[in-house]
Amino acid sequence: MKSLPYESYEHYKQESVLREYVSDADSRINLIDVKAWKEARKTNTVSSFRKYIDENNGRGAHLEDAQNYIYMITARGNYYRKDMLAAYDYYRKCPDGFISENSTAEDKLILKECEEYYYFQKAASGTIEDCDYYLSQKWYHYWSEVRNRKMQLLCEQHDYDRAMDYADTPSSKKFVRNARKQWKKAVKQ
Repeated sequence: MKSLPYESYEHYKQESVLREYVSDADSRINLIDVKAWKEARKTNTVSSFRKYIDENNGRGAHLEDAQNYIYMITARGNYYRKDMLAAYDYYRKCPDGFISENSTAEDKLILKECEEYYYFQKAASGTIEDCDYYLSQKWYHYWSEVRNRKMQLLCEQHDYDRAMDYADTPSSKKFVRNARKQWKKAVKQ
């Protein structure tokens, strides 16, 4: 038996006076959706999920999941193109539960790496609080850079004792001492 398009069953449901086969029409609509979803998941590409969304036009049982898979695949693509900020933006569009249930171990690692890079970028151009947030996490790729940024921000606030706590190298300690000297000179004048 040749299957009819989704619209034929919907048309029947809307136009049927006797409504004798409405439950059959619903079952066939469901089968069409299940088949389309299986095909999208099997192919697992942005275009297959877009096709699922477009062909189901607001009525598929997996529309939200399809959109989330598009976000996740797009995020992965951005990561491989070395655009970690765009990748993180796309991963963040997915609900946490979706990521934990539907992503691969690789996706979870990529997400963590992108998240760390995002907060590093925030800290690198942000405030002491942004630095504190980064440093409070169990991240390590940009640890020294963030500590150095916090040291500089503390120097800008003339908090040289705390800045020295973040000076990890001889050159950074020298930076703090010179900043303190310049500030003391400026205060004396």
